[in-house]
Amino acid sequence: MSLNQVKLPPELLAQLYHTVLVELPGSPSIKNQPTEQSTTDKIKSLGGHKKKICIVVAEQEAVFLKDEQLAYLTRILMACKLTLEDIALINIQEVVHPNYQDLQQQYPSSTCIVFGLTPQNLQLPVDFPFFQLQKIEGCTYLFAPALDLLEPQKADREKLWQSLRKQFNV
Repeated sequence: MSLNQVKLPPELLAQLYHTVLVELPGSPSIKNQPTEQSTTDKIKSLGGHKKKICIVVAEQEAVFLKDEQLAYLTRILMACKLTLEDIALINIQEVVHPNYQDLQQQYPSSTCIVFGLTPQNLQLPVDFPFFQLQKIEGCTYLFAPALDLLEPQKADREKLWQSLRKQFNV
């Protein structure tokens, strides 16, 4: 049997070709069907992103962060001689398939600090522990526990501060 004689069931063909190859008059247009998320969908952020620093969180109960967490983050930024205008604060809770490439495409950054997630959550090609600075494709990543878990833990706060001092020369 040659490849030209292979017969595929309609179900398999439908899985192989997600979009139509030819639109017939009177058939529903694929353009009107909703998609999960395209890479052109704008990921919302808070801040000016002036110093190309991205801070990523996954907060379910607030648009970006709860007031207490935002106050704590602001204190961390002040210690690093930064403000909200210097960063882009992103809550990826509403992003369908979050990944580091979409974040970098929309918010090109030299530093990305991630609270409450792991490298796997952003589909990074390598895995590394909290508080370790890791350079990937021109951006230095730093992962840490969620802000509400980090604040009461003195040992974790110290580890974060050591990493931030090294990254921002403070």
